[in-house]
Amino acid sequence: MNRQNRLKTLLAGGLLLATAIGFSAGTAQAETAANATILNVVNVEYKDAGGNGQDGTPSGAAFVESASASVSVELLAAAPTVTGPTPASGQTVASGATQVYEFEMYSNANGDDEYDFTINGTATADADVAGLSEIISLVTYPDGTTANPGATAVNDFNIGASVILADDDSDTVSVPFGSDNNIEAGDDVIIDGTKYTVNAVAAGTAPAHSADSLTAETNTTISLYDYGTTNAADLSGVDLSGLVISELYLFEVSVTATAINGNDGESYFTVTADTDTDGGAAITPISDINTTFATAGLTITKQVRNVSQANPFANSDSGKPGETLEYRITVTNAGSDATSVEVSDAVPVYTTLVAGSAYGTNGGGTIFAQVDDGTNTVNVTTATDSETQPGGTTETGFGETAGTASGDSIAFYIGDDSTNAAGGTVSAGITYTIIYQVTID
Repeated sequence: MNRQNRLKTLLAGGLLLATAIGFSAGTAQAETAANATILNVVNVEYKDAGGNGQDGTPSGAAFVESASASVSVELLAAAPTVTGPTPASGQTVASGATQVYEFEMYSNANGDDEYDFTINGTATADADVAGLSEIISLVTYPDGTTANPGATAVNDFNIGASVILADDDSDTVSVPFGSDNNIEAGDDVIIDGTKYTVNAVAAGTAPAHSADSLTAETNTTISLYDYGTTNAADLSGVDLSGLVISELYLFEVSVTATAINGNDGESYFTVTADTDTDGGAAITPISDINTTFATAGLTITKQVRNVSQANPFANSDSGKPGETLEYRITVTNAGSDATSVEVSDAVPVYTTLVAGSAYGTNGGGTIFAQVDDGTNTVNVTTATDSETQPGGTTETGFGETAGTASGDSIAFYIGDDSTNAAGGTVSAGITYTIIYQVTID
């Protein structure tokens, strides 16, 4: 191609690129990536005073001179997108437990920008909670590294982004030279709601004009994996041109509280996020994310039956001296997990505790009661260190008695991880049953 034709091509290309800046209808999203170069070339054609061209004849090619101007595309800030929470608002956990919610955040701008992510209380009042803690407990950066800010705000962190020119129907997208904007290999990114992991970024070359020589731009390319894998992404059948490719940030918000006043506690928080550029374009707040902290709700009943008369369990019964009575205690948890659960009782007045005859004997001591959690039944003996436990590490219950005479204290330590000196955890929905016998004096 001769000099004249090269410059005509260069001029046309420069004008087309210059008209490529615009906005999507109804949005503030740029169609050209920040740091892209707009190279515009103009030329002038002429012949000499005799009407002759470069070869000295009227029919010869005209003389040509050219000039160029270059513009670097600037950032057009936009409010980010925040999705979440996961799991959804309205979770219920045990009093004193911690509920973790996850949020995803990415950019809609045409380049890298700084952002803030904030959680705070809402107009909906927290109720019946103490020791409330709502913090951003974990941030996962696009490259997979993490931080534990332990704060209600993460400020001035950078999200890299660009605008895609085209995709190759395999695993690669292209952006203008120099506009990868901090997107790097290993980053997790998102395009139109689909997440990917960056395989590699190839820089390309900048457009340049010098005298009558044009160096054409070679676009930067970004090859992609399926999210979180090393499998090449499949971009066939999709058109990603004009869409933002953005780094992906993950935020975990931890909420901890203790229910008080005998009621289930409730806490609320709101998520806000904005860009530090252009006055802080912000998201619509994600409001009133609610967590219920369920109070422990143990109920206890005690029934009796006259074994000698083969009577059923009831709230009351009758018997003659020398007859045997059997007591049944039930402890039911209709709320959240209860810990350090101990049951205090005593040998009833005018009776003597039965030890051995009802339930047999067991190595280290005489059995005087049984504890059942709906799955396992254990024998409780007068030797507090020798209860018969089922296999495994989770206990059902222990017990001890000061003696067998009327008024002697009886204690039962029940629940997972209970010991012969302390109660354990009675989980929500579990019922424990305790049985022991006495004879009427």
